[in-house]
Amino acid sequence: DDWVGIFPDSVTSPSSMNQCALWLWVCGSQMGCPQSVRSATLEFDAGSEWTEHWPLAAGRWTAWLLRSDFSVIGASPTFAIELPPSKAPTPIPTPIPTPLPTPEPTSTPPAPSAVKTNKRTYFFNEGIAVSFEDASGRGGAAIDDNWIGIFPASTEPTNVREADGKLWQWTCGGQHPNACSGEHMPPNKNRNDVSVSFGTAGVKDGWGTVSQWPIPPGLYRAFLLKNGNAPYEVLASSLGFEVLPAPTLLESRRALDEARMNIEDLIRSNPDLGPKFLRLAFHDCVGGCDGCVDLTFEENGGVGTPINELVQVVRNHASFATGVSRADIWALAALVGCNEARPADTDIDFVRTFRFGRIDCENVQQTCRDSQGRE
Repeated sequence: DDWVGIFPDSVTSPSSMNQCALWLWVCGSQMGCPQSVRSATLEFDAGSEWTEHWPLAAGRWTAWLLRSDFSVIGASPTFAIELPPSKAPTPIPTPIPTPLPTPEPTSTPPAPSAVKTNKRTYFFNEGIAVSFEDASGRGGAAIDDNWIGIFPASTEPTNVREADGKLWQWTCGGQHPNACSGEHMPPNKNRNDVSVSFGTAGVKDGWGTVSQWPIPPGLYRAFLLKNGNAPYEVLASSLGFEVLPAPTLLESRRALDEARMNIEDLIRSNPDLGPKFLRLAFHDCVGGCDGCVDLTFEENGGVGTPINELVQVVRNHASFATGVSRADIWALAALVGCNEARPADTDIDFVRTFRFGRIDCENVQQTCRDSQGRE
């Protein structure tokens, strides 16, 4: 009733045939032993009809001598089954390729159109610049019937319609029907320009103005579009960008209060600045209080001094994040100057009725407009 079983090395106490991979009675058979066997050598190999689990898998194994009730008589040292070394494949001869005929030289195809914005996040009312490559969509210069549009980021490129757009300009700038022709080219633009700008500074009368400015907070994309019937063909799309919510009234008032204190300190350290701030505001507001004065104009002589004195105040407090403009700071400085010049026995506060929200121009050639399109 004694037998030999081959068990995985992980089995430390055989107790079931389910654990056993190979087995034989001590006489070398699985049919029983006709007589007692005191010693024997058993072979498990591919020629043995009794070894149905042959070959053993690679790993570590132990041979156990057991009684029929699984009581242990003895065990062999652990032995290992290893995979045979892999035989290197016979190298396949490398065929000699048949030389292909040299193709006739062809012109390099044009690079695909591309569009990108100068930023990924904009403050409310901050200008948006859109640059592009290959405005024609076929490797050429800007042409009249291609345009740049600002659309909600959710707009499907396969279903772009004018009603969904917030802003648009021809690739040469403006909205004149023949913007890219020499006769109707917007001021300071040419056919080699590769960008258009949207913002508070509209283009001059006759060239069309940007619409729906400022655009509401949200996520947007810029499309380079081919003119035609809606839905328009999209030649390229920018990555998405975000327009942040407008600053709160509290944020704007805090910036103005701090600016007022800075201006008061300037005047108290140099009383001559009060009248100069008042004169600056007068010259700025001729034609519109837009924070822009032509210093080359003879009648504006000397205005550069108060402008320079207010540079740091403007840097610290005028921004899209506060909703306060350079024009606001200049106007505020004039009123603070009036306050500092008033008699000591008066309680008039010229700043009390101050209103902010003026629009800055960055170029004396621009005609700047507010959100209602007024200059």
